[in-house]
Amino acid sequence: MRVGFVAHGPIQVPVGDRHLRASSIGIWCHHVAQAMARRGARPVVYHEGGNPEHRVRAFHEYVGDVEYVGFPTGLDRRIRHAMGRRSEVGFGSRWYYPHYDARVAVDARRRKLDALVIANFSQTAPVVRRLNPSIEIVLHMHCDWLVQLDRRTIDRRLRACDRIGGVTGHVSHAVADRFPQHAARCFTLPNGVDLPEFDDVGEPDERLILFVGRCSPEKGLHVLIEAFEELSRGRPDARLRVVGPTQPAPRFFIVDVSEDPEVRALGRFYDSPTSYHEQLIEMVPDHLRSQVEFAGRRSFRQVVDEYGRAAVVVLPAVGPESFGMPVIEAGAAARPVVVTNVGGLPEVVEDETTGLVVPRNDAPSLAKALERLLDDAELRRRMGRQGRTRVVERFTWDVVAGQLDAQLGR
Repeated sequence: MRVGFVAHGPIQVPVGDRHLRASSIGIWCHHVAQAMARRGARPVVYHEGGNPEHRVRAFHEYVGDVEYVGFPTGLDRRIRHAMGRRSEVGFGSRWYYPHYDARVAVDARRRKLDALVIANFSQTAPVVRRLNPSIEIVLHMHCDWLVQLDRRTIDRRLRACDRIGGVTGHVSHAVADRFPQHAARCFTLPNGVDLPEFDDVGEPDERLILFVGRCSPEKGLHVLIEAFEELSRGRPDARLRVVGPTQPAPRFFIVDVSEDPEVRALGRFYDSPTSYHEQLIEMVPDHLRSQVEFAGRRSFRQVVDEYGRAAVVVLPAVGPESFGMPVIEAGAAARPVVVTNVGGLPEVVEDETTGLVVPRNDAPSLAKALERLLDDAELRRRMGRQGRTRVVERFTWDVVAGQLDAQLGR
């Protein structure tokens, strides 16, 4: 089978001594394509890239049996800029990646692909369908956009898709509820993890709480700092380490498309003259400055080491959180997690088995759950072991590729 994957953005491709870091979408496309190749497919991955010396020409490279095709998107950025002067052109518009999508459609036709998996950007599906009437199109959603954007527009796009997947039931069930006419084609296809990377992570620091992810308001770091201040009264030895990029998600991706009042309330952090990262630093009391560290972005190998040093991993999302990659990465490292009851997190974490689930925006409950795990080493070890088992059974890339393979050709 010839199957393509469409990532609107840069991809994670290890080539020689290079390792290009990407978003979670790029990571998903890369790993699932590699796992599909191991199953005998012939995958091609489309991504935002290209030879910097040639602004138009596609850039091709191979990693194993997977071909990666990078299409430059400078023209699309210029189109968005020009259209934005006259009309509201957002990420849900067909003008967001028009040139890129057209090139994907043309290349898919040239290669006679059997199937194409499109991540998140539903506007790509009709473009591909017009030039590839017999191709199988799978739209795979890692976020809630299908239930946040204009209903009629999304309905037209979903008609061009053969299958509509979500990383959790939270995503796929919401789509089926909003579009019952497409419900029979909805399914759940999760994220995954490269399990062997986490085999030898070392021994934890029993005082260390770890957050991994973007420093962005929807991740709830402001609630975490409040909870850590409360926790430190009973556990003055506790430490908090925040690992991840400091640039928040754009407001229009999170706040402006949401009808959730608690998510809408996050707009106050965007309205401030200082960045969210700077606001968080200011929130840390002086007497805790030495115990709270913002480590910034790290390489994947360094992040794996961070998991190994942690006693507990926390994801205190306010919303939206469709899946929560750090949850299964923590499980792969046999570390327990504390998460909020947001989006798909309660599906990924088994409460009281692989971790603890607490209400969102509830600093006292978050502090209590963290303290409980810090105080009970045997509970941490048990939850860590069960988290690892859950990842082995449900969240490896080979398991994910097998589930995708089972959906194709239905």
